[in-house]
Amino acid sequence: MTVLQKSLDSELKEYEINIRGKGIEFIWFTGEQLYLAKQKVIELTNDKRAPGFIKLAEDKFNWTKMTVSRYIKAYKENNTDNRNIWGNNRLVTLTLPNKYFPYNIWNTHKGDDNEYYGHFPSLFMKNLLRSFTNENDMIYDPFAGSGVTVDVCQEMGRRSYCSDLIPQRDEINKWNIMDGIPDDLPCIDLVFLDPPYWKQAKNRYSDLPEDLSNMELDEFYEVLDNFINLLIGINRIVSVIAPTQLSFTNHKFEDHIFKFYEMLKDKYEIEMRFCIPYSTQQYNGAVVDVVRKEGLYLNLIRDMVIWKLRN
Repeated sequence: MTVLQKSLDSELKEYEINIRGKGIEFIWFTGEQLYLAKQKVIELTNDKRAPGFIKLAEDKFNWTKMTVSRYIKAYKENNTDNRNIWGNNRLVTLTLPNKYFPYNIWNTHKGDDNEYYGHFPSLFMKNLLRSFTNENDMIYDPFAGSGVTVDVCQEMGRRSYCSDLIPQRDEINKWNIMDGIPDDLPCIDLVFLDPPYWKQAKNRYSDLPEDLSNMELDEFYEVLDNFINLLIGINRIVSVIAPTQLSFTNHKFEDHIFKFYEMLKDKYEIEMRFCIPYSTQQYNGAVVDVVRKEGLYLNLIRDMVIWKLRN
């Protein structure tokens, strides 16, 4: 990051917080914040081209230059008609990812500055929704965590119903999947399942016994299996899961994706499978030294599988 970008990053922090804090509920509000941030850049640099502004918007929100310009234009024209703002091309929905992954290995070295444990990057969610949903589709996320599904659906013109055992935001409903399906759940087009990766997340979210990460393995699978059976019939189910690698006392490696296959194979076919690697920074030097000495291997993969209902 250049000196200019570091300076602007600090000066424009309030606008970033405002946009994230609102969950980008209104196009005009987002456009106003972007417009004010751009004017601040012009003031700081004394350059009407606002150097560095678009780069910062891309880094912070994964937005393209066109997306930023459309938000600002919508605000200045007080335009709330999505079709007028974004055009009639259904593929160019409200916000497309500025990085499209053409392969089934998705990797990024740039996160969302989100410290929530288990956070699913918004860039991945944007690519997922771009390829497997349409505008106005309803997305159900029962493990909503920090709310990335809420935000990205709002950006991309999708609807969402999000819940979690321990909600982090007002837009997320409190719900325990052991109680089944929420009574007010609408008709769903795609379910996004990104549960705790069993003991890997033990006590990270809570110390509650109904927290999946605090269960024994058999109960963990049983609860997920019961819940997934209630979702049968929904057109697409997306599962994100990583193998659990336990402590070095027993070196157990539990690869959960094969259990998901057993749960879904009769009613669903695999439409696509993605590998979403972790960064090597997941492990410190001391841990790496141990596995080198003992001839072991550290897990750096997550699987994301798109399950499509069989005809």
